[in-house]
Amino acid sequence: MHSEKTLSPMLGVGVFNIMFWIGFVVGYDIGLTCNAMLINALLFGGLGSYAVANIDRLSAREYRLRKKKDKDAPDTMVKPTKPILQT
Repeated sequence: MHSEKTLSPMLGVGVFNIMFWIGFVVGYDIGLTCNAMLINALLFGGLGSYAVANIDRLSAREYRLRKKKDKDAPDTMVKPTKPILQT
């Protein structure tokens, strides 16, 4: 997701909405009051968005490490031991 600039925010908003309603339903099922259900739903939504942001951060970090490793690696092209075309 490192090269995509719109995927992470859209995914984060979608996960927030889904987790918000899951938190609301969980709060209703355990018998919370209205204010407590709202706090529970916001907590669930925030945790879902945080998970998406953390996945994006780790993906970008892995991409940077891979690019650095490729840049620091010596040339891996094998030189032939004898000429390919002999004249």
